[in-house]
Amino acid sequence: PMTLRKSILKTLAVAAFLFAAWPVAHAADKTPEVTDEKKPVDISAVDTKPEFPGGETAMYKWIAENLKFPPQCDVERVRVNTQFIIEEDGSLNNISADKPYLPALNTEVIRILSVMPKWKPATVKGRPVRVLYELPITFKLKR
Repeated sequence: PMTLRKSILKTLAVAAFLFAAWPVAHAADKTPEVTDEKKPVDISAVDTKPEFPGGETAMYKWIAENLKFPPQCDVERVRVNTQFIIEEDGSLNNISADKPYLPALNTEVIRILSVMPKWKPATVKGRPVRVLYELPITFKLKR
């Protein structure tokens, strides 16, 4: 009988503790998520999109004037999809290209993007933010 009483009291104590702790534990669910400030913002969530100086037409003109078609590539036309981060200061970082079977094209695309002028960065609430940007670049061999 005494052990049964102790067992019941122990169960009630545990239940009382869990009942008291429940609101505290669930209050944590409502705490705003802490975000990594270094993680790029989704481009669809920005107030102002990033922009090359002079706009898209100026960007493609700049690329055409500075791009060198690698002589070892025997394709007449190829599209290379690129991805990079536009930093808060407008510089480009983490540049990648998607043509592993044409490494000379990847190298040239990465070269050209790495020397590109700084962009006007994306903003959220008037503050510059990092964004992940995708840009297709088409090579056309002039014969």
